[in-house]
Amino acid sequence: MPDLEFDITSHRYSLDGVQIPACTHVLAAMGATPGFQWLSPDELEFYRSRGHAVHSAVEYAIKGVLDRRTVAQEVKGYLIGWERAVNDLGIEVVTYQGEPFVEVHLCSRVFGYGVTPDVVARTAITRDTGVIEIKATSVHAPATGIQLAAQLRAVREVMPEIGQTRIGLRLLQQEPYYDFKLYQERGDDATWVGLLNSYKWLKAHKLLKENLR
Repeated sequence: MPDLEFDITSHRYSLDGVQIPACTHVLAAMGATPGFQWLSPDELEFYRSRGHAVHSAVEYAIKGVLDRRTVAQEVKGYLIGWERAVNDLGIEVVTYQGEPFVEVHLCSRVFGYGVTPDVVARTAITRDTGVIEIKATSVHAPATGIQLAAQLRAVREVMPEIGQTRIGLRLLQQEPYYDFKLYQERGDDATWVGLLNSYKWLKAHKLLKENLR
């Protein structure tokens, strides 16, 4: 079986030594997600760093290794949001290869792209398993449903028993500390496959002027 490699610095995936595109990069390159041109480089770096800190805090909390004394003040509210969501939505993280299924680098070997689902879990509100995408953004973006469909497709290649739940979980610094959106649009998976195939066609014909990520 081909080996998947992930370069955390460049956010690039390689499958059996061949570079494959990241889901988020495909969405950006095809115009499905905003480019944040209105943000200065410093502002963009701030939001990226904060998002990374929030995701790391949640990951460590799930794995039971979080030292709360090291959590920055501006991240604590988001952590409260995660803990409330776990309780209110009945989130139970599933295991993969003996570890909690959180921030696991995956790929679709069938379609050739990489993803890193935030959390794969069972939820009481859906009575099913699936993927949860954690956001620290101001709104729920339309492309999140497509992103989750791409993640779910890759997850089901390694765990076919996983269900169809797709949740966008937005964590907040203050009350109510979280809100969520349940994505149920049946066409999201087909939209993702269409965007991916279009991206690869444009790339192959040198009609996309960007770096593969």
